[in-house]
Amino acid sequence: MTAANDAWGLTVSTPGSVAAGGLDYDQGIVSRVVPISSGDLRRQGANVYKCISSHTATADKAPPNATYWQQYRLNRTDSGVPSPLHLAEDGSAYGPVIKLTVESHGEIYLYWGTSTQTLDTSGEKTLSILGHPPYRDQVLVVLKDFFFGRERGTPPTVAIIGGRKPVQSVITGSSAALDGDGQANPFCILAELLTHPIWGLGFSSSLLDGTSWQAAADWAYGLASTLYISPLLDRQIGVRQLVSDILQGCDGWLRWNGSGV
Repeated sequence: MTAANDAWGLTVSTPGSVAAGGLDYDQGIVSRVVPISSGDLRRQGANVYKCISSHTATADKAPPNATYWQQYRLNRTDSGVPSPLHLAEDGSAYGPVIKLTVESHGEIYLYWGTSTQTLDTSGEKTLSILGHPPYRDQVLVVLKDFFFGRERGTPPTVAIIGGRKPVQSVITGSSAALDGDGQANPFCILAELLTHPIWGLGFSSSLLDGTSWQAAADWAYGLASTLYISPLLDRQIGVRQLVSDILQGCDGWLRWNGSGV
């Protein structure tokens, strides 16, 4: 996954660690009148939140109520400057990699995947010592001195959930942004697939009829709760099939109209 110059978010969850992922807020704690302390972590759906104001759990105070919760994630701003929220709290300057500490487990080093990425030679430094390339345009996560538990022959499943908005210039405005759940406009995904020089076909954006693409994306924006998606490519697949699969969800199609695709 490439971060490019677009917002990118990360949530880390390891089994059995409240600090890493938290407990589900609605997992019976509302009915049991459970007190929530400032700094506690709780899951709500696919997201993790950090309590900013102590309270007794009730349905109306559940995440994402901004009075009591902030989303526990790490963001990268559009300007390319890392903007850490709640995970890296020491206020230190950030170099090519951001260090995250997962309580009771160890350290996680995150490379954003920029086109100018370089390896860390002081903190993480293992990749540099072993002669790895900088893995530019690829998000990279390194676990260091990470404790998985006693008497384990293999590590447990560790979920690292990353997301970003599609990198493309055909569609602009609100229709090009992610929704509140981190889902993307399907037409923005298609635009990246066709135009991205590394992760797509590399076509010039001028080959796409910008007016029709913007109109289609604006239409999907109005039906975001129904049409927005977060595709996971976990196997090799042809572009023709992938485009067809994405368009199937919004009953759309691509055609050449004389002004472009």
